[in-house]
Amino acid sequence: MANNETARLAVLIDADNASASVAKELLEEVAKYGTATVKRAYGDWTTSNLVGWKVCRKYTFRDLKRYTLLRTVRVAILART
Repeated sequence: MANNETARLAVLIDADNASASVAKELLEEVAKYGTATVKRAYGDWTTSNLVGWKVCRKYTFRDLKRYTLLRTVRVAILART
């Protein structure tokens, strides 16, 4: 990559297991290395657990809906495989 080119990065978040309170700081850290061109937050958006992740819209995260089908397997893990 040439010196004047900015790295294009993807930020994929397991919203079921990450706190929304770090979204701003996370994106600031990513910006040190390049531009986050893909931003996705995976989780079961039908539960009240992800209410805090409504902030994802503020930072233009795409909230991907993954419904809990199995109690023993994390939904976000299934979505990424």
